Amino acid sequence: LHGRRARSRAVRMATDELVALSSILGPDLWVDSESAGRIVIAVTPEVIDDKEVVGAIAMEVSLPSSYPSSAAPIITCSSLAQHADLFEHRSAPKGGFFAPSAEQAKALAASVAAAVDGGHGDVVVFDAVAAARE
Repeated sequence: LHGRRARSRAVRMATDELVALSSILGPDLWVDSESAGRIVIAVTPEVIDDKEVVGAIAMEVSLPSSYPSSAAPIITCSSLAQHADLFEHRSAPKGGFFAPSAEQAKALAASVAAAVDGGHGDVVVFDAVAAARE
């Protein structure tokens, strides 16, 4: 019975997180209706002095069934071009979609991992989005 309550609480927390993300991110959040726990987020970086240093990226998130109670989300970041069909409101920039260099991808992965590390029991997807924006 205790395990069932804990699982119910975890499902409720993950559901509440998706509702909050949807409210905050609007059309920049896509929820896969065919694969439970899979979402893709269009992440726009923070702008410094009205200049975008890097372009928007896609953050693909898989939420394991035991998230957030005992498992962290699995997150990969890539060029928005790979998921452009999910975000029709985001047209391709003149020079094409931003593609992170190997160095940028490595730094981004480290920032996102640091944001979700140790978050077992807590919802952390928005923390990962905030880390990617920085």
